[in-house]
Amino acid sequence: MAQQDTMEFIRAGAEIVSSANVQNTKTAVEHQKTILETVSNTQNTFIAQQQIQNTEINRHQRSDLQRFQLAEALREQQDEDRRKETAEALRQQREAAEVLEEERKRK
Repeated sequence: MAQQDTMEFIRAGAEIVSSANVQNTKTAVEHQKTILETVSNTQNTFIAQQQIQNTEINRHQRSDLQRFQLAEALREQQDEDRRKETAEALRQQREAAEVLEEERKRK
């Protein structure tokens, strides 16, 4: 009888240990799931922050590009205006030279 009691006590102890191991394993798995969710959330937050920063950088780059394009268009317009003014001044000089040449020929 004592041997049977000892065996039942050992079996009961093994069941308790087994149950504790199962519970510890479940707790460990749940803890790992929580850690993975936290890591995933952290990564998603980081990715979202990077996307926001990239959007800001892109917005600034587009704005810089637009300013550059406007400045370039203004320079081109100013160059064209100077060419027209120069052409007009040369035309007027030629006309004045022609008038002077005609007056010289008449005298």
